Amino acid sequence: MLELMLERLGYCKKLDKIIIATTTAPEDDRIESMCDIWGVDCYRGSIDDVLSRYLNTALKFDVDVIVRLTSDCPLIDPQLVDEVIGLYMNNRDKYDYCSNINPPTYPDGLDVEVLPLEVLKKIDELASEQGDREHVTTYIDKHERDFRIGNVSDGINRSKFRWTVDAYDDLEFVIQVYKALYKPGECFGREEIFELLRNQPELMAINAGHTRNEGHKMTDEEKKNSARQTEKEYN
Repeated sequence: MLELMLERLGYCKKLDKIIIATTTAPEDDRIESMCDIWGVDCYRGSIDDVLSRYLNTALKFDVDVIVRLTSDCPLIDPQLVDEVIGLYMNNRDKYDYCSNINPPTYPDGLDVEVLPLEVLKKIDELASEQGDREHVTTYIDKHERDFRIGNVSDGINRSKFRWTVDAYDDLEFVIQVYKALYKPGECFGREEIFELLRNQPELMAINAGHTRNEGHKMTDEEKKNSARQTEKEYN
């Protein structure tokens, strides 16, 4: 799934570098090994303090503008990634942080966030709650008045669509989308997915019933149990 996401990001025109920021947990040894095969840079940091992991990754690789993409989004849209990057890069004197989730109008699973290193450092200095350390940018959401925020919005609110992978039924949905649309050497976009769902609306029932960002509300143990169950059912 991660390899397919990297393949899609390869179609982005405004990404200079892709870095996988994974954890020091033994089970993530295989991710580091795969990065060597893929030719992608990798940084390993804290399991729970993802904010520090992001900051240390940026510092190690001398990154001045961070594009945050979470690894549970194998349907990420390269065109949308470029659009959010473009909004920030064309307005660096106007915005501290740009995304397409404030408010969200795109499907869950197409989230893109862009912020400069100095803002990431500021968040790291100020964020003390565990939830803010784990989810990296939630501190900005809670202190919107302290940041200049830019947002890319869709003309139609499609935020109720669920294209992320947090559970087995999410994975099954993505598998069916790939079976229908994937062609080697080509990259299908969000409009092709919407067209597929219009023609086969029954696909949306596969992972219906979840709420957006429900992972933010799960404890670490609940997340681990969900991951174990997904791997068990998939295997």
